[in-house]
Amino acid sequence: MPPTPQRTAVLTVGSTQFFPLVLSALSPPSLCALRAHGLTHLLAQIGTSPLPPSFTLGTQEREGLHIEIVRFLPDIEERVGSAEIVVSHAEIGRASCRERVS
Repeated sequence: MPPTPQRTAVLTVGSTQFFPLVLSALSPPSLCALRAHGLTHLLAQIGTSPLPPSFTLGTQEREGLHIEIVRFLPDIEERVGSAEIVVSHAEIGRASCRERVS
């Protein structure tokens, strides 16, 4: 049986702090919803936001997803461009998201 292809969601808050979005995106119901839609990985670029309880920077497995949590990524636009789903607040990545949709 061939391996399952990697399907990734990207959460980005840029260099800012947006803890409510980070907390919601990393909640068990959100992670389960991503997995239910066939996603296998979540990249969470959380900027200066605090980490939700029980999460650490780096990689971990939760709710059947491989999760990578980082503060900043120099190649975030590339990662956004190859993602199946992108979650961000209104101002972050506006140009990148617009390019992805085009």
